[in-house]
Amino acid sequence: MPHFAPESAAGMRAIQGCTILRLVRRQSLVASVVLTAALVTLVALPGAAGSQTLSSVRPLTAEAFQPVRLPASNDGSPQAIRPLDAAYESAGHLDDMAALIEPGTSVLPAGRSAVKLPTPRLVTLVPPRPKVAPKPRLSPLTSAPRKGAYRNSITGLASWYSNGTTAARLPHGTHITICGVRGCISRIVRDWGPARYLGKRIVDMTPGDFVRVTGRTLRAGLAKVTVYIH
Repeated sequence: MPHFAPESAAGMRAIQGCTILRLVRRQSLVASVVLTAALVTLVALPGAAGSQTLSSVRPLTAEAFQPVRLPASNDGSPQAIRPLDAAYESAGHLDDMAALIEPGTSVLPAGRSAVKLPTPRLVTLVPPRPKVAPKPRLSPLTSAPRKGAYRNSITGLASWYSNGTTAARLPHGTHITICGVRGCISRIVRDWGPARYLGKRIVDMTPGDFVRVTGRTLRAGLAKVTVYIH
């Protein structure tokens, strides 16, 4: 900024010119700031095109409805169902009067064929007789085997049981001869017994063999015998 002496007129004019220049610059600066603020405000505001506020919900009035009458029936009488249109039926449709005919030829019988009936006869039915099991053949009693015809012999008590076999504490299939007061009989061991804790019993016989060899009834239960092992 140049300095002028205040005593001269030119100096005063110069001072006045500088003051006016300063005022003009300040006004232009203020105007630019105002314009910039206005542009920012316009950009920030939402566009007015196509925007509107929501309308309030208005209730429906009775004038918006119109009465409609739908007849449920025709004066209460049953409705007749019309048949289908014949134009839409197939070529081979069936109805109540259609006849079912299968292809081919058939010959009707000329008459009834003769059937030979059997001659009736009287037959007397006899109920079958119940089968009776044959009595087992009892082997004859024999005497005690001779010395040398057996390997060993055991003497003890004999018992009986209803198993239909002879039991001893010997291998299955051993040939033995059991002798009592009435005689002797030969048998094959088919079962194991009596139990080992029955030390005095050496053989279990069938009820028939027990009575024949010992001569005692079954109520006796036990009898003394000798068993020869072959």
